[in-house]
Amino acid sequence: MIKNKKYISLAVAGWPLKKTLSPDIFNFFFKKTKIKGIYKKIKIEKSKFSKKYLNSLCLDGLNITTPLKQKAYFLSDIKDKTAKKTKAANILLKTKKGWKAYNSDLWAFKKTLKGNFKSACVFGSGGAAASVLYSLGELKIPRIYCVSLSGKKPPNISVLKREFKFSKFYFMKQKNTLPYADIYINARVPKSSFPDFPSNSKKTLFYDINYGKTNIFIKKAKILKAKIKTGEEMLFLQALKSFKIFTGIKLKENEFKKDFFRRFRC
Repeated sequence: MIKNKKYISLAVAGWPLKKTLSPDIFNFFFKKTKIKGIYKKIKIEKSKFSKKYLNSLCLDGLNITTPLKQKAYFLSDIKDKTAKKTKAANILLKTKKGWKAYNSDLWAFKKTLKGNFKSACVFGSGGAAASVLYSLGELKIPRIYCVSLSGKKPPNISVLKREFKFSKFYFMKQKNTLPYADIYINARVPKSSFPDFPSNSKKTLFYDINYGKTNIFIKKAKILKAKIKTGEEMLFLQALKSFKIFTGIKLKENEFKKDFFRRFRC
């Protein structure tokens, strides 16, 4: 939490960062809480995102998005328990002891997931997928598949295997044949490609944690006439959690939710 500051300077960092609602959302929160602050976006390539670069920023805090979440965790000086669970960070708070890493994806995803599932299939191998996989482990889902284009495993694979003995994790490279699951979760960037899903997947929930326009994942779910959930609610909850970490102010979810979705239609 940023203390005794008359003016707060925040930003979201990622690449290519063509579209983000974060500046509009936080400036809306500033206005509602009468906090004086600025929130901007920083386009930074993963190869150029370094400790030297991070320390050069005249900012009080950063929201981190694709593809910097894993690197943000390792560049941080202090790791909150939420970041340690995923080996990835989507929030960096500047403190007297250095940059402190947090992960609000965990809480936001788990809070938005409703239903009982015996199997889940997650697409992705980065920081977002790591958060989703940890949440599924906490929910004690018996079979959890993790599919990536290259077969790369998420950064917290050792944590998952150590902490969740009840759940069985399967890591695989994407092929033409996908395993059937009660829920498919897209934790990749929106433009990713997907093979055809099993024909009996119309009873499956397709959850895309991205927000915004439709993509291949959503189009394939629509063809199957399956249930679909997108990431707008998760975005809202992440913003609330970030704002509390940055300012110490806990915004009431029920008071802001209606106004949020009216203003920020994705």
